[in-house]
Amino acid sequence: MANAEEKRNPDISWQKCTDNGQVVLPFGAAEYVGLGFSVFMVLLISEVFGSPFVRNSQVAIALLAGFAISALARYPMPGNAPDLKYVTNDKINKAPGITFLWVKTFPLSVYVPAIIPTMIGFIITTVESVGDITASAEASRVDQDGLLDSRVQGGLLTDGLASLLSGLLTVLPNTTFSQNNGVISLTRCANKRAGYCCCGFLVIFGVIAKIAAIINSIPYCILGGMTTFLFVNIVVSGIKILGPELSVRRSRFIVASALAIGIGVALVPHWGNNDLIRPGKG
Repeated sequence: MANAEEKRNPDISWQKCTDNGQVVLPFGAAEYVGLGFSVFMVLLISEVFGSPFVRNSQVAIALLAGFAISALARYPMPGNAPDLKYVTNDKINKAPGITFLWVKTFPLSVYVPAIIPTMIGFIITTVESVGDITASAEASRVDQDGLLDSRVQGGLLTDGLASLLSGLLTVLPNTTFSQNNGVISLTRCANKRAGYCCCGFLVIFGVIAKIAAIINSIPYCILGGMTTFLFVNIVVSGIKILGPELSVRRSRFIVASALAIGIGVALVPHWGNNDLIRPGKG
């Protein structure tokens, strides 16, 4: 089937951005940015003009609004070719009505060469989880109740048990989800019952595959617009946590060292490639 790249210069190579229905455009295309920005605009409007209920629900409202806009949008093709859709029913039609964990079985084994890399990965995610839990406590306004160490300990224990269980169920291990801190900051809801309800919804979505397929049909450009805003909230939460600590010279030095390496690699991700591919190297 023809796609939107037919309107582009075929002699130039772009990084393709897929999972946007029938539309395949270069990463950062104006069409994708426009759809992602629609989510941001709904967030902005709901924050400025919305009632307390709307502001507390703005994440879901903005995501659903962006989904609806992308479902109505079309990408025009040249000539008499039909316009392309950003949302299709393909994933929904292919998904079974109900699925479950033990429908199929897989042999379990231990891949020895992956043990050390996996341990390194878990150490990294442990450091990330400590930051996520701290930011979550700060966003929930319970960071000063003296129970932060207990929360971090419980969070890391739960993270490890969940990853062990996921491995036994033949799926990838998991870790804390940083965007949840942005969700708490936006919705101002830190009630544990809301978390329990979310867990129940995730179980239902995992069993009723049609519902999961509908969510999976949301274009990546819409999800990108939402996650970009949520990640910025994570940054703001981190800055707020660091604020009082930056008055100490030692803390400023540690933060500056970490940011120098982290931001430097993020800005120039291929910094080591030239030397690694140097003729005669290795």
